[in-house]
Amino acid sequence: LKHIMVQFPLPVIMLSAFTTEGADTTFDCLTLGAVDFICKPGSSRKNIEKEITILAEKILGAAGVNIRTSKRMRIKKKKSARAKRHEPAERVILMGAGSSGYGAYLRILPYLSKKIPCAIIAVQYMENKIFQPFCNYLDLYSRISVKAFENEEMLEQGVCYFVKQDARLSLEETSLGVYCSLEHKKEKNQSIIN
Repeated sequence: LKHIMVQFPLPVIMLSAFTTEGADTTFDCLTLGAVDFICKPGSSRKNIEKEITILAEKILGAAGVNIRTSKRMRIKKKKSARAKRHEPAERVILMGAGSSGYGAYLRILPYLSKKIPCAIIAVQYMENKIFQPFCNYLDLYSRISVKAFENEEMLEQGVCYFVKQDARLSLEETSLGVYCSLEHKKEKNQSIIN
């Protein structure tokens, strides 16, 4: 992939077995310039039509990417452990990305200052088996904390909370900061933020 992106830049989609051990390699490929990835289909043929549709969507999405504006990202693992508690957040930034948005988060979150005076809520469509490994990978390479949103908590400054696409968030400003709760959406077109 490194050689392809240097010598013949193309919109590359990685085919990943996406095991726990392979997750970091898959995300490393996104930092090297891959546009997206698809999990290797299982041996069962029952979902083959769905997988073909997903692959076709990813190919169409990749075809529209301008590779010249896509640069290799140089991100490094955090060198020091950070404090476990952060100040309560008074402000919240909301981020959203489509199914091919992994690269966007990799281009933004690792470069934010750990002193950012707000919390970040990030929403992206992703399969369940990808959700936690992606949060862990971003946390490992970001100066801010990155974690999967639990259920109910006071948001903290310098923390990015990832939320699954099928969730509905309620934010409430209190005297102690911003309180956030989550419930799963019941209707297909229901708003994600209250």
